[in-house]
Amino acid sequence: MKHFFISLIAIIVCATNFQANAYSVKHTESDPEEIDIGIENKDDPYKRERGIYSISSHLFRTSSTLTVELFNIGTATVTVMNSAGVIVSTSSTDTAVPVTLNLPLPGEDSYFIEIISTKYYASGFFNL
Repeated sequence: MKHFFISLIAIIVCATNFQANAYSVKHTESDPEEIDIGIENKDDPYKRERGIYSISSHLFRTSSTLTVELFNIGTATVTVMNSAGVIVSTSSTDTAVPVTLNLPLPGEDSYFIEIISTKYYASGFFNL
């Protein structure tokens, strides 16, 4: 009887561990990756000015899509270039209200993202 309970506990632990691993693999495939973007204030390069603004970008590998979230940075242009320097996606928008741009990417490559607005300059590199 003692061996039965030990076997039962071992089976439950193994099954739970398998489900947790399966969930984490499935979960990470659909989760976005945050792209590291350097941000520079055009008017105040020493970043003394305090204000509420947002510049962030996330990469969805399964759909080859880059999302860019912008808020309160003035009129902004987002440009994505591939490793050959060819512009693969671009969009311009006003950011007085929070804006999310969905930019499609053509395929696996190294990319450069550049965000130019009236108040800020931001850029970063990422791979798909």
